[in-house]
Amino acid sequence: MSTFLDQDITCRSCGQHWTRPVATFLDEPEHLDKARSDLRSDRFQQFACPNCSQRVIAAWPLRWCDRRTRLWVAMLPDAAEVEWPRWEREVATMARWDIARDEAGGDDPAVWTLRLVFGLLALREKVLSHEAGLDDATLELLKLELLEAHPDLERVAAQRLRLVDVAATLLSFAARDRDGRWQGAASTRARYDAIRRDPDVWAEDRGWLVEGPYVDLGRQLIDPIGGTPQR
Repeated sequence: MSTFLDQDITCRSCGQHWTRPVATFLDEPEHLDKARSDLRSDRFQQFACPNCSQRVIAAWPLRWCDRRTRLWVAMLPDAAEVEWPRWEREVATMARWDIARDEAGGDDPAVWTLRLVFGLLALREKVLSHEAGLDDATLELLKLELLEAHPDLERVAAQRLRLVDVAATLLSFAARDRDGRWQGAASTRARYDAIRRDPDVWAEDRGWLVEGPYVDLGRQLIDPIGGTPQR
C-alpha cells in the first residue's frame, strides 16, 4: 500500500513552515499513474508555499514499486549521491521487502528492474526510459557522446544530461551549465539504436555502468565518500 507521511516543509524564499503529506512509498496503480503524470509536467513532490506561493521541492526518500511494469526504484536526495556505493549495497534488501508483497506471482527479483537514483530529475528519467522500453545504460552512453558535442556542457556531475522527453524519432535531454542555465540537447533514436547494436565498441564503458543498480554517469563523475576511484 502506498505510503504518504506528514513532513515539515520550509520555504527558502520566505521562511514559512508548514506540514503536508509527502509520498515515501508508491505501489498502487492510481498513485503511480498520478506520480508519472506529475513527473512529466515537473510537478511531482512540489508544493506552493502557503505564504508566498513560491514552489518548494520536497525530495524526501521514496521507493517506487510498479508491479505492472516490474520497475522498482529507490530515490534519495541529491546530496546523498556522494555515498552511492553505500546506498547501492542496500538496494537488494530494500527491494526484497517490497517485491515480496507481490500477489501476482512476480516476487522473483530476477524479473524486476532494480534501480537507485538521486533526485527527482533522475527519478523522472528512469520512469520515462523504462516506460518507453529504453535501455538506461545505452542512454548513459549516448549522453557521453552528447556531452562531448555540446559546447556549453562539461563532463562533470553537475552538468549531467537528463532525459526529459521521448518521441518516435527523437530523444530530448536537458542539463544546467556552469552558470546554472538550462541547456537542451537531442539525439535521434537511430543513434541510440546504433549504440545498442554495437556492444563490442562500448563494452568497457557499459561494463562499469551496469555493475549495480546505480546505472548513471555518476559512477564515473562522482568521487564518492569511501574512496571508490573514478574511472
